[in-house]
Amino acid sequence: MTGALSLAASGLAVGRARLSGPGASRSLLEQALSEVAIDRLGLGPQEVLYIPHLTGPGRLRAGATRHFANGLGLVLGEIVGRAARDPPGGAATGHPCRFSSRAAFAAWLIGSVIETGSADAVALVRAATGRASARDWWRRDVLGEGRDLVPVLVRLAETGRAVRWLARLDPAEVDLATASLARDYGLVFGRPADREAPSRSQGARSVPPVRRYDTPPDRQERAATEGVRAACAVLVARGEALADLPVAARGLLVAAVVLARTPAISRNALVHAITRQIDEVRPAPDLTQRVGATAVAPTPAAAPEGVAAISLVPRSSEQAPYRPIVVSPVRDRVAVPTIADPPASALPADSRRAAASPAPHAAAAPQPAWNPFADPIDAPRPTIWSEPQTSFNTAFGGLVFLINAFLAMGLYPDFTRPLDPALPLPPLALADRLGLHWFGARYRRDPLHRWIAQGGPQVPLPRRWRVEAEWLAPFPGDRAWHDGSTLWHSAGFALANRSATPAARRLARVLGVRLGSSEAGRSAARARHDPDWLTCLALFLAARLRRAAPDDLLTPAAFAIPGRVVTEEARLDVHFALAGLPIALRLAGLDRDPGWLPSEGRDVRFHFE
Repeated sequence: MTGALSLAASGLAVGRARLSGPGASRSLLEQALSEVAIDRLGLGPQEVLYIPHLTGPGRLRAGATRHFANGLGLVLGEIVGRAARDPPGGAATGHPCRFSSRAAFAAWLIGSVIETGSADAVALVRAATGRASARDWWRRDVLGEGRDLVPVLVRLAETGRAVRWLARLDPAEVDLATASLARDYGLVFGRPADREAPSRSQGARSVPPVRRYDTPPDRQERAATEGVRAACAVLVARGEALADLPVAARGLLVAAVVLARTPAISRNALVHAITRQIDEVRPAPDLTQRVGATAVAPTPAAAPEGVAAISLVPRSSEQAPYRPIVVSPVRDRVAVPTIADPPASALPADSRRAAASPAPHAAAAPQPAWNPFADPIDAPRPTIWSEPQTSFNTAFGGLVFLINAFLAMGLYPDFTRPLDPALPLPPLALADRLGLHWFGARYRRDPLHRWIAQGGPQVPLPRRWRVEAEWLAPFPGDRAWHDGSTLWHSAGFALANRSATPAARRLARVLGVRLGSSEAGRSAARARHDPDWLTCLALFLAARLRRAAPDDLLTPAAFAIPGRVVTEEARLDVHFALAGLPIALRLAGLDRDPGWLPSEGRDVRFHFE
């Protein structure tokens, strides 16, 4: 194996081999391994089969490698059936293991490195990855790929080993991991990305700032704060001592859990929430209040029996004052992280004098433990996200092709521009909403809808619709008209909804369309007075798809294509019959692989058979 996260899609790799007999050589063994029918073992494209010890089925001789390969394939098939599935790690094992993804394999290896002695760990990593040491392996194959690092951290957090691994990383390794999140997820710590103001080329037509989604900033901040608090709560519930980590490593772990659960979350809001919850809070150096000439320390309210009293103190005195917070532990083994009191030299003079000479006959006020990761959380604490492998057939697999339309419109960033704006719901969730809009009850009963619906919270759609100037390139010289609340294009779709007449006139001038009357537009919009955002998107896509293929052959009905969906961790593969693929979809370019999608948190691929 060359690396736990950089293996070939299919193939056999051997760490060490012991060959005996005349004519046996490593090159002969490699030739025999290349002839093994890996595709007949039933392993998924992302699965990893780890076999610590394997004995060949017979003698390996030149000219008889095919016979040896067939026998080895039978042995491997038997091992696949009895291998342990996704073991949590924690110790070296002498039994075969079958991992659902490369991330699961990497997390198991890291867990084994943490729990075993140095000699065993080196031998295990060298045999499994081909690297000289564990540090060399995770520097080369784990930390530098954000799309792989997030599921690895989530897997480790599920077993309570994420903090122990991150504590081993040096600052340069943490910086490498943080940079990989910036590259693959668009999450930039210290310099939040401007995801609401996409850059435009110089010399382009001046367009007023149009928010691609109208979620208020305070709602984004609220959602991000809730996500960070929930992530911290579940990490603490699993025994992760977050206070033992440096600030940068804390933020890295919390961000990974939040991105795994809600990959379409606003990046700016997430950075700010993590900064407020982790970076910008610290123990108060002086918790005393001056009452006349006597310093009196505030005593937090008594907590009920079995409940931990926690104090959270903002850095700035302009923020909320000191207040006690009560958090109930999830189970007995939960340990509330604490930070030692600051040294006396760090306290102001008044505080040092008060600490040195306490009032006579007065009991010392108990100082509550400080936990920068918790606030009152009344709702049940969620589990860490780790999606199991699954597959199903669908009659509406073509809806996944809409992702390419969303990318072309700029509604979501792709792997080449992760810092671009994004809607607050994942691309597949938006395709699901369009499927319900176009196909109704038929699609609601489909396995694709059920899988998407159970994948995460229902995020509200925007309310205000505005097209952008580049979207109108396929509609040159067309006209628009305004019905009092919606600005309509003569091709039958809305340019803007919830728009008064003066605003509609200004937008028409900016977009370069002539405002007048159009019977075609009136007939198309007669029953759609003041449509909502989803209806506007559906109308625009229908008109745009007609222009994308000759003879108006491409309609929403073309997306009702049977397919087979295979989902794995951070991966989605959709298989289609090539003979059943409408040629109009291919001419429109919608059948290309979207690849890695930061807002979806997975790699999407199409296969035609």
